[in-house]
Amino acid sequence: MVVPFMTIYCINQLHFTVAQAGYIMALFGAGSIVGAYVGGWLSDRIGFYDMQAVALLTGGVMFIIVGYQTTFISLGVATFILSFCNEAFRPANAMAVAHFSAPENKTRSYSLHRLATNLKRNCGYN
Repeated sequence: MVVPFMTIYCINQLHFTVAQAGYIMALFGAGSIVGAYVGGWLSDRIGFYDMQAVALLTGGVMFIIVGYQTTFISLGVATFILSFCNEAFRPANAMAVAHFSAPENKTRSYSLHRLATNLKRNCGYN
């Protein structure tokens, strides 16, 4: 629920300009792109289980840290790291689906995984 209200929070509570709020959201998107790439690379090296655990723990900590940021620079950096951590989880999770699915169920497994991801995103959960 952070992303849909981040811009409103930046403008109304932190008194950022609309442009500054836009930059914060752009940093969120950039962190997601970089996080997905690095998350896949790290999953290949340390394994999907450890990568998921690290991404979930650091993402949870970053949600708390983001809540305490009040300056443009600190919020921008924290937002980038938050989205990086959250998106680094996804490649590792896809690897887990591949690992635990029987060959005859891989298509169904990926379809259900994608459906759950889309439902989660469209219902407002990050």
